[in-house]
Amino acid sequence: SILLAFTACEETERAFPEYENLEHGAYARQLTKTGTFFLTDVDNSAIDISVEFYDENDGKDVASYSWVVEYIDKANGGATSVAPVNILTIDAGAFSTNPDTGLPFTSFGFTLAEVFSTLGITAADVDGGSTFRFNATLTLNDGRTFTAANTGSNVISSAPFRGLFSFDADLLCTSNLEGTYEATTVGWCGDTGPT
Repeated sequence: SILLAFTACEETERAFPEYENLEHGAYARQLTKTGTFFLTDVDNSAIDISVEFYDENDGKDVASYSWVVEYIDKANGGATSVAPVNILTIDAGAFSTNPDTGLPFTSFGFTLAEVFSTLGITAADVDGGSTFRFNATLTLNDGRTFTAANTGSNVISSAPFRGLFSFDADLLCTSNLEGTYEATTVGWCGDTGPT
């Protein structure tokens, strides 16, 4: 019992640091993201996005939000992939204020034609089913930067946060299939089902 008494009086270290001692980051919360890239309709393909910014100072310490894009060739084992190139930087001076939350806010978009131009390629250089990968860097006034690589997965993937640091845009092909088609279903072991 004497040993227990001494043990109980020992000062124990906390397993986790206090909140005030943790580094506080920042992220862009995705509000909307719409659009698709169609290889067969380059001129009308665009992706539009809106975000608001969070940090310990209600998003006011965000200096800029910038994006790079790369082409990932899935059809030829990466033979025609193109390395990341800067495509967009939005400085804090261009942010507006979200009337619903009072946080800094911005809307922006990427057209497929702009992506081709940025990467120095054309529709003839890519294949349907391949991907454009977009990655963002959020920079604070003190010079710290936050990306998908140094932001927790909960901030990026969980619904309350929806931190937008990266996304893939697959190159799709529109279909000319229309009309009525008749089909026959063949079940297990060659049994013919209803038409």
